Amino acid sequence: MGLKTQTRRLPADQPLKWCVRFEPAPFEGYGREPGWIQMTADAYSQRGWCNFPYGKVGDHLWVRETFTYGPDGELLYAANFENHTNHGGTTVIMSRDGKRQVALRWKPSIFMPRSASRILLEITAIRVERLQDISLDDINAEGTPDTLDPTKRPYGTRREQFQRLWDSINAKKYPFESNPWVWVIEFKKVEA
Repeated sequence: MGLKTQTRRLPADQPLKWCVRFEPAPFEGYGREPGWIQMTADAYSQRGWCNFPYGKVGDHLWVRETFTYGPDGELLYAANFENHTNHGGTTVIMSRDGKRQVALRWKPSIFMPRSASRILLEITAIRVERLQDISLDDINAEGTPDTLDPTKRPYGTRREQFQRLWDSINAKKYPFESNPWVWVIEFKKVEA
């Protein structure tokens, strides 16, 4: 953890539906408002402006993660437990008094309230690109693991490793080979 400084997110719709196109350039000042990003939409260099839905450079994003509340009401994060799931998505821990075991059921990250977040990120750059345009530097900034199977040695190029990671998450709707448009968000960790 701590190696990731970039992420890619799929827009709700793929271009050109989610961008406003202009030929020639839009009226003066348009697109300079926070949240609007100029992009080239296709091979014909049609330029447009996209409204980034997560904020603007300098905004803070809070990170959601799998969590639960312990027996004494304290926040527990699955990332702090080496083997945080067993059958049924639960973990058995010892209570603070050390006399009893407690089975905890993890809550998915999507349900984490802002008050429970312990990681805060600041957006440092935003752009739009095709997924397969990712560079080796960007693959490393994505924090791509050396392999998706911890029982095997790393195999394939870094690009192939990123492709396997992408497909393990997005293959049903937008596999790597479909080369979808993506938001590229660069960030740095800030003190929460």
